[in-house]
Amino acid sequence: MLRFARGDREEALRLALQAAAAEDSMSFEFGPPDIVKPAHELAGELALLLGRGAEAKAEFEAALARAPGRSRSLLGLARAAEEAGDAQSAREASRRLRENWRRADPDLDAVRIPRLSARIGSAFSTAR
Repeated sequence: MLRFARGDREEALRLALQAAAAEDSMSFEFGPPDIVKPAHELAGELALLLGRGAEAKAEFEAALARAPGRSRSLLGLARAAEEAGDAQSAREASRRLRENWRRADPDLDAVRIPRLSARIGSAFSTAR
């Protein structure tokens, strides 16, 4: 993340992808490791910030294969699919995300922001 913040965005993405590959090789024999931010999710977020929707979509799909239903990965998948021009996948990810959050506290930023974005006609906005 420091490299990305300092402007070395391609190297940041390369390192995130390397971390994702390392994470994929970890054994689940005793249960998954306690990971705060899955590497595929991070790589997807970085790819999305670089305008690489299709690459980001693949990373979020990989993240969801390891942690099905993870809300942050679903949100990223919806954003990436929209960026990649895959409206059907964007709608499906958004539907799954809404299902996750249907009983959430409506004042949570994580719930309020996607609802606000939907009202203004876009599932997201990204900084490039």
